Amino acid sequence: MSRADRDEWAKRVQRWMDSGLTAREFANEVGLKPASLSFWKWRLKKDEAHAAKPAKRSQLVQRKSAPPARFVELTAPNRGPVASVVATSACVELVTGAWTVRVPNGVDDVTLRRVLTVVRELS
Repeated sequence: MSRADRDEWAKRVQRWMDSGLTAREFANEVGLKPASLSFWKWRLKKDEAHAAKPAKRSQLVQRKSAPPARFVELTAPNRGPVASVVATSACVELVTGAWTVRVPNGVDDVTLRRVLTVVRELS
């Protein structure tokens, strides 16, 4: 449905409401189906109610700004440098040997542990 269609139906429904006629009477005058008028009245009211709903609390919470990018070198005991990690506002990048793994900020602990386990097994 295009925006123009929706706007046209909004105008039709408003003219119907202003007319004081029943859906059947108004539809007969303008050459529409009464059911179409009733549907669009319901649809427009539903859309209006949805738009008026307050945002969920999770949408209202402001995220803290990400820390500036930084470089951290990881070392294993008696094995020297094995990986480097670069943290940006979007992700953490882990480079080890031929592998580069980008982990998005906010990833849950379980997923991160799985990723690190796989990287360790592949290295």
